[in-house]
Amino acid sequence: MTTSPGPTHPATETQARLEDLEDSLALALLELRRANGEQPALISNEAARRIFVEAAGPGE
Repeated sequence: MTTSPGPTHPATETQARLEDLEDSLALALLELRRANGEQPALISNEAARRIFVEAAGPGE
């Protein structure tokens, strides 16, 4: 019996969107730091994730 591919799992979609947001946040922080005259190093996705979670606040 073959199974047809079902709709994308919502958790997978959410994870992909979160990763895109993390990348966007990391780039925005980099641009902000450069605009302030800093020469920052790129931050990791994990660091961006922590920043994003902290910014979202509890329950997000």
